Amino acid sequence: MKVRFIRPTKFGATDTVSDEDEQFAAWLVERGIAEYVKETHQDLGKIANGASPSEQKTAFEKLMDLSDGGDYLEFFGNAGHGKSRLLAHVAIEAKRAGKKVLFLDCEHSVSDRIKKELGDGYRRIGFMNLEKIIEAIATVPKGYDLVCFDSIGFPVLIRYAEMDMRQRGDAILKTILLRGHLKNYAETNKCLALATNQPKSELYGATHDIEKDELEERLGPVGGKSVHVAKGIIRMSIERQVPEKESIFGLRAFECQDISFNKLLATFTVSDTGEKLEWKE
Repeated sequence: MKVRFIRPTKFGATDTVSDEDEQFAAWLVERGIAEYVKETHQDLGKIANGASPSEQKTAFEKLMDLSDGGDYLEFFGNAGHGKSRLLAHVAIEAKRAGKKVLFLDCEHSVSDRIKKELGDGYRRIGFMNLEKIIEAIATVPKGYDLVCFDSIGFPVLIRYAEMDMRQRGDAILKTILLRGHLKNYAETNKCLALATNQPKSELYGATHDIEKDELEERLGPVGGKSVHVAKGIIRMSIERQVPEKESIFGLRAFECQDISFNKLLATFTVSDTGEKLEWKE
């Protein structure tokens, strides 16, 4: 039997197992975990060393746990902090695991590779008309296990400069409605809804006596008090960057029930060879 999968990093990588590996590969296939191992090879060493396959949860399963079995979660952070890439990673992994996924792309920043992999689960929507965006989310049909929206704040920020004060207030109110529809869908269908968002501006921090070195940690996402609609809010941080090699982003608790502020929940590594999401517990 020839089974296509990837060995643990410490042994090197291969697309097709050698003859000496076939028995181990067959053992993985018989237990229904070979496909999982192929896509998340960083966990193969744990499985080979005796960890139960049931302990290796996907990002979808971990986030479902964080949402108490189905709710709305929000990721926010500055530009270039890996938000869209993370959302796409979670969506693709969930689809590979057999979940029905819908990815609503309002930022138009995901690659053609991601669009192709998501297939009919990918839907591009315009960012200039908030009413149409709200309608698109409000009319999502039943049956999805995961609904992703990228992103809440982008449609507001893209037109903010041309709005007067009343229009800006209306736009913020509409972000409340967007969150409300996502949360309602998740609760009604007992599934997971995820969205990305941008942080409040540095001007907000300056006018609310937030020290400059605390801005990234303290500035919440765009949307005012409506952020509390989310079951959990996670801030994306840059933990480490190696030029021309990899970027390591952190998933840190901003407002998550029973989890301390700024606690590192996971790291998300992005490199030329792909992505890797590692949970701390």
